[in-house]
Amino acid sequence: GEALQYTAWGVVGLSVIALGTAVLNATGRTRLALAITVAPWALQSALVVAALGSASGPPAMRAAAARASALALLAGGALTLAVLHRSLGVTWPLATLARATLAAGIATVLGMAVPVRGGPAALAVAVLVFSLYAGLLALLRELTRADLTAVRALLRRH
Repeated sequence: GEALQYTAWGVVGLSVIALGTAVLNATGRTRLALAITVAPWALQSALVVAALGSASGPPAMRAAAARASALALLAGGALTLAVLHRSLGVTWPLATLARATLAAGIATVLGMAVPVRGGPAALAVAVLVFSLYAGLLALLRELTRADLTAVRALLRRH
């Protein structure tokens, strides 16, 4: 339960790392891609070991390890974006990053407040959190009607 809430944020960082290293590989920067892959892994290892040393009991250990992993992977994602910017001039609009982070943060906090810890109810909460996130993106004008039309067209093809 609790560990998965943090793991979801780690997956965001991991996704940025994966996409960024694919771009670097495609542009012939294989060593740089490897360094970006190894750096968060090393940080993750150190943070998880430290977190486990201060946690007591399996539930606390799982949550501590998940928090440490998420932090390391998000740091790796930030590193990846910085390297892409420095080496290729790729930028992500800061306003987009701020709006997406704000929406994700609000949805996460509200999702964590729901006292559901498993089963079909947990799936319902996940759908609710995702819907809240998408709604906030639309409210913040980050998700537009054109975006929704493109998603619908993509879903119809599959």
